[in-house]
Amino acid sequence: MTLGYFLEDFCNHVLFKERSSDFWEMNLHHSMTLTLISGMILQNWVPPGTIIIFLHTVPDAFITAARILSQTQFKTATYVAFAFALIIWMYFRNFCLPLITRACYDYLVYEGELAQY
Repeated sequence: MTLGYFLEDFCNHVLFKERSSDFWEMNLHHSMTLTLISGMILQNWVPPGTIIIFLHTVPDAFITAARILSQTQFKTATYVAFAFALIIWMYFRNFCLPLITRACYDYLVYEGELAQY
């Protein structure tokens, strides 16, 4: 589902949206995201990849809320939502992501003939 979402977002960005100042940066972001998710699926790293996708997606909800509020007259609420989004982003990216990624690596067990490598 996430691969489909980012593929649609990439196509929509390239084909239909008006080009903004961050057009090439967003293309690079979408291309790298699609590459990473496709590689995760092709290498059968779906369980740890799903956790990493979840940890990257949770802060996006708060960033979206801040972007929606920025289009309204509630500027104080926008600043609070943006500050909260930054705190959530820093917590998930700098604390949870390394901790859980390391735990996935520590408890990774290869089956069969891959166990010798």
